Amino acid sequence: MKLLYTSIILICIACNFINADFSHQVTLDQNSNFRLSWDIVNNDFIVFRVEANVKTWIGIGWYCTGCTGSKMAMMNADFTIGQFNSSGFLSVHDMVNGQYEPGQPVDDTTRGGTYDILSSSGYQIDGYSVMIFSKKLNTGDTRDHSIDPSQPFNMLWAYGPVQNNNLDEHPRTQAGQVTIDLLGNENKVIVVDSGNNLLRWHGSFMLIAFGVLMPMAIFTARYLKSYTWWFPLHMFLQTFAFIFMIVAFGLVIKHLDGLPLKSGHGIIGLILVILTFIAMILGGVSHLLWKKDRKTTPLFPDIIHHYQGRLVFLLSVAVIITGIIKYNSVPISNPFVICFSILIGLYISIVVYLEVVEKLNPNSNSIPLDNMK
Repeated sequence: MKLLYTSIILICIACNFINADFSHQVTLDQNSNFRLSWDIVNNDFIVFRVEANVKTWIGIGWYCTGCTGSKMAMMNADFTIGQFNSSGFLSVHDMVNGQYEPGQPVDDTTRGGTYDILSSSGYQIDGYSVMIFSKKLNTGDTRDHSIDPSQPFNMLWAYGPVQNNNLDEHPRTQAGQVTIDLLGNENKVIVVDSGNNLLRWHGSFMLIAFGVLMPMAIFTARYLKSYTWWFPLHMFLQTFAFIFMIVAFGLVIKHLDGLPLKSGHGIIGLILVILTFIAMILGGVSHLLWKKDRKTTPLFPDIIHHYQGRLVFLLSVAVIITGIIKYNSVPISNPFVICFSILIGLYISIVVYLEVVEKLNPNSNSIPLDNMK
């Protein structure tokens, strides 16, 4: 009977909290205005409100008291996820990721646990989703992590692909991992997610390396050989492109706490790094072996280096495009997409123009491949 009364009270509390002010609130993501609010009731229950200016699923998770997660952020975490149907009605999932289950969270009940959400309410309209739920601080469920308000609350937050209420994987820029004080007096705290910042810097360095420096290096080798300074400029551009690429690769390793081998984008990126390093070596060997009086261009290393450089650039386009798609829910509106598209369009226009001019004027100053040094 006591449990029945408590449940009725919590249901009323959850309904009342739809538009009420909570004692504690943090803003976890400024892009989506993802906010977490909470109140602790009788030192026995906690009521959370999760809201964001998005139309997709929203959720939070947390680790056991004193835990800070693992190399894979979602592993061994307790989750509550709000999913909405086409009419905007809310379904709240009590979910878990086990210690050896790093993939998508699954319902507690499929892993021997119980459904421990005592009450819930919420709704979704265009551009806004809200979920309120309550549960005991210690549910007694072996698949749950108890919450100790006196200890740091190590938590996760995420929301799904825009305009998609299926429980599909969220883009990495739409999730984060933070530690908050459940008893803190702050009414609103902006939490900066350094992981997302690392990804933005990663994208910026890759765009500079392969959207600016690498094309300029190829352009120099292809069209500026009539000038004596073409080779130093070519090496200068290639070297800095390589440095920017290594920095970008180091940032993503730090973000993932390991090599990016769990996605097609990461694997292609690793191949790109290896091929770029090989291209740099071949370029150096070609320079050392070049002889002014040679009659033909050798297959190794000159011709291989010539075509591998172009292969590296084409592969870099694939890496940048797959990265934008993977980490952004609306890629077409991303500034990286706009800048990269403009650059690629500009490069294609210039190359087509120069190639046409060269064919129409075969006696122009264009230098053949053999005269590389």
